[in-house]
Amino acid sequence: MECVWERSSDDWLKGSLGLAPPALLTDEASADLETALDRFHTCLIGTGADRTVTNSVLRSSYVLCGLRYDNERMAEMYRRLSMLMKESTTHQAILGEGCEQGLEHGRLRTSRELLLQGTKKFGSPSVANAAILNGITDLGRLERLADQVLDATGWDEWLKTE
Repeated sequence: MECVWERSSDDWLKGSLGLAPPALLTDEASADLETALDRFHTCLIGTGADRTVTNSVLRSSYVLCGLRYDNERMAEMYRRLSMLMKESTTHQAILGEGCEQGLEHGRLRTSRELLLQGTKKFGSPSVANAAILNGITDLGRLERLADQVLDATGWDEWLKTE
């Protein structure tokens, strides 16, 4: 019985769209991954599948290739796949979601740090003041609060910073 990597890339690429990803795991692909990626992408385009399906197969293939290739080769593969997917609306949505999560993480971290600073300077906040601070979503306002913590004389004055 032949293993996935022992078969020809063409064997995988001539099948259905669902059988194409293992073409990148073959010994043939490993020897020239750049050419294999180009052939793989050409095959996907040739299936007539819409862009969303094609990009989904590209992304899942990238994850699958992590089973065979080291980090350096995967980084190069990701760079090439990113160039192929850069116009994908799905890819853009994933990037956008990552940015939003990063901003939310930054906001929460800043709120926690400001709560610690305020507590150290003014003592424990009231439930209302803690809720106000935790409810601030504008990163600009949080930065202004950070700038004003040393000048304020208490929680109420400090939280009035716009």
